[in-house]
Amino acid sequence: MANFRTKLQNIGCSELSVNSLERTQSGQRPSPNQVKKPRRAEVNYCPAYPVGHIKESLEQERLSLLSEVKRKNNQHVVKEKMERTFTYRRHEVIEDKPFIADFKERWPALFSEREVEAEFARITTVPLMSKFMQQLDHHSSQLISFAKKRRSCWTKH
Repeated sequence: MANFRTKLQNIGCSELSVNSLERTQSGQRPSPNQVKKPRRAEVNYCPAYPVGHIKESLEQERLSLLSEVKRKNNQHVVKEKMERTFTYRRHEVIEDKPFIADFKERWPALFSEREVEAEFARITTVPLMSKFMQQLDHHSSQLISFAKKRRSCWTKH
């Protein structure tokens, strides 16, 4: 397995280069708890940049996206630009670990309902709302019984 991982890292697999010790600053050894790995159901954890694009070209795309977000009735263009910049956004989240306020400032389109659903589908390949409704149906009996217990606690006083 180590030989396979070495070969993948040598050809530039981004998921392996994120955790490489060569990227760390001299004298700093990362703790084992800082290993970045996909969580449950994250299919596109750290995708490679699209063919023909580099970090700088995707940054230019992000800047044009900022101007497109300000226009009205422009959801189709915003959606296309968000799809194109997905890999850049994922690398930014994984490597830079920005604060939410900073991230919201850099990617304001991501915080709309449509784009939250689309981003969830890009990362997990599962539609968000149908999965949420399915799980809500699954747990509804437990939620109802919990609410009944809570209501009886409040009415006794």
